[in-house]
Amino acid sequence: MCVADVRSTHTVSGKIEAGYVSIKDKIIICPQIVTCTVKSIHRHGGEKVDTAKAGDNVDISLQRSDDSVLSIGSILCPDYSAVPIVSKFEANLVTLEAMEVPLFPGSKLTLFTQSSQLPATVTKLLLKQTVTGNGAKSDAKTNPRFITKNQTAIVEISCSRKICLETYENYRTLSRFLLRSNGVTVAAGYVKSIIE
Repeated sequence: MCVADVRSTHTVSGKIEAGYVSIKDKIIICPQIVTCTVKSIHRHGGEKVDTAKAGDNVDISLQRSDDSVLSIGSILCPDYSAVPIVSKFEANLVTLEAMEVPLFPGSKLTLFTQSSQLPATVTKLLLKQTVTGNGAKSDAKTNPRFITKNQTAIVEISCSRKICLETYENYRTLSRFLLRSNGVTVAAGYVKSIIE
């Protein structure tokens, strides 16, 4: 579950993306790697339940000692299966019509994923293709110098801090992200592989 809101020092809100959670389950708060126990679960609307499953929007009260680790964008996961904590990854991108300035190695952007946003840098451009109006793609160009609007690309991205991401192959929902520049969405993409 991605934390969408922190209601009090021990209660978080969000949508359960996969699996289920029950009262007394041991969970990990990522990327902080703090273990805690589920104290109570309420579906949105106030209904108290013992177990919630994928697709449910819930408020979860946690029993733990450190109040400073809960934040919007944290991921709650089972204590036996933590989400990868990533600072650098390879991604497939589609640049959008709104892009005014091309992407170069070193381009600084804001990465949005789930409920998180953080500064990120495009560190390498590995491949690009131009997409025409009818959906056809041009020949792929490896190691391009820049990427402009309406192109698909494979790039390497470094984040300013560690975040929770999955590869598209393992779990699509946690692999998707947007890139924005000066408040304008310039690209959408997904994590192809995790570097570190």
